Amino acid sequence: MLLLISAASAGTGWTVMMPFGIGAFAHDKPVAGVVYALTQTAGISVLTVGTIQGDRAYLNEDLAAGERWRFITGGGATFAAASYFVSMVHASRLHDMQESEERAASGARWLREQQAWQQPVALIVEGPQRASPGIAGAVEMPWRLDGVPVSLIR
Repeated sequence: MLLLISAASAGTGWTVMMPFGIGAFAHDKPVAGVVYALTQTAGISVLTVGTIQGDRAYLNEDLAAGERWRFITGGGATFAAASYFVSMVHASRLHDMQESEERAASGARWLREQQAWQQPVALIVEGPQRASPGIAGAVEMPWRLDGVPVSLIR
């Protein structure tokens, strides 16, 4: 269960389809996860009890009770399915928000890198003999200006 609710597994998106609120747990929403787990468990429990009681009623030839339990079984199944659907939609929205935040952070990082490259730099053109191999802050580029190596210093 710990593997299912880790932050690393939430990033893949596969937790969106998991039942019992696992998608909410994976996105750090434990209250929503507990609510989904309890409502889905309740619906499945009603479905199970209704099926067993309905079968017993039909075996005892009590058709009215059998029909009543069949109706209750349908209600339990509908309740569990509705809770599962809502939990998938909620987990999907949480996953989309997480991806949007990651894209925004990536875009901000890219923008900072681009702005860093737009800052003024000193262009050093080295002569035919290299001046000093370890100029502090020099970044050697694969460029040559008329056959002469060029370095950038930031």
